[in-house]
Amino acid sequence: MTDKYFSAEWQEHCNELTDSFGIQRVTVKVRTNLGRHFGLAHYAQRLIELKPTFSDDQMEDTLRHEIAHILAFDTHGVSCNHDSRWRNACAITGADPTQYREVTAENAAQLAMLVYRCPDGCVIIAHRRRASLDKGYNVCVKHSLPFDLQ
Repeated sequence: MTDKYFSAEWQEHCNELTDSFGIQRVTVKVRTNLGRHFGLAHYAQRLIELKPTFSDDQMEDTLRHEIAHILAFDTHGVSCNHDSRWRNACAITGADPTQYREVTAENAAQLAMLVYRCPDGCVIIAHRRRASLDKGYNVCVKHSLPFDLQ
């Protein structure tokens, strides 16, 4: 039985990268249910999970970002989160050393987020439907106009 989350293409690329950085190989899985995360690194399992909804360039940077977590963990023996040790590992892996990508109204749908707009252009971007908007508190405070879910 094959693993539906296995991606031979991304696994092969990850193997090439980890080999070039001199670290033990990790398993790569491409999953749609990572919530707000673009990728996750599981140190003990030597596993990286990637969200497949990005362009190849975004997935490449996310893969390098997660490999940097593995590299920092292997080097220091502890989770380095997004501290200076992890940023140093990013310099080695070529990852963008920022913790989160900027979310805009234009890329929110791609990131599985919701965009609410008032008619005068105010925008709220939410990870999920906001309870306050569901309960009828769906008026822009600045303009006293109702938000529309887009």
